[in-house]
Amino acid sequence: MKKMKKMNKMLSVSLWLCGVTLANAASPAGQSPSQTSDTPLPDILKALGGRWTLNVKFEAASGLPPGTQGVGEESWRATTGGKALLSEESWKAGPVDLSLLGVVWWNYRENKLHAMDCNNQGKNICEPKDAADTVSVQWNGTELMIEEPEKGPDGKLVTSRVTFTDIRANSFTEVNSVATTPGKFQTMMTIHAVRAAK
Repeated sequence: MKKMKKMNKMLSVSLWLCGVTLANAASPAGQSPSQTSDTPLPDILKALGGRWTLNVKFEAASGLPPGTQGVGEESWRATTGGKALLSEESWKAGPVDLSLLGVVWWNYRENKLHAMDCNNQGKNICEPKDAADTVSVQWNGTELMIEEPEKGPDGKLVTSRVTFTDIRANSFTEVNSVATTPGKFQTMMTIHAVRAAK
């Protein structure tokens, strides 16, 4: 029970920090979003919005046994007011049982996208400073790519990349890859998403 209360408190703090970050990303005083720049959030929501069923497959580079697969679900929606997008993801594949909450928002001062995720698998998660300073988010109209450089256990730089690609009305592919050498990404996991029945 104590552990659960501590986790709930940590989640509350993380969400509060996220709120502070998003508030700081709002448009300058006296200006509406339309007066500053065009946000790509509506286009991303149009592409990925809704509920999806997932088929998860780990690749050989992940270190898991060949053929490790699983299933799950994912959803994308806009926050109240449409200033940010929320992605919720849950799936189980082999020994990995993942729950993830992702936030994507548009910073009107910088005219750029930012992203942050909270999940139950890593230590360096829910970090607003990294989301604001180091996470790179690119949307080219057909593909969403999120990259995050961080130091690995040995102190060397490791870059993780999540790419939402081959986006269609009723399906998309999510590719998770890692580069331990700059620019040389290895695919760790591939997720095929199909729009869930209403």
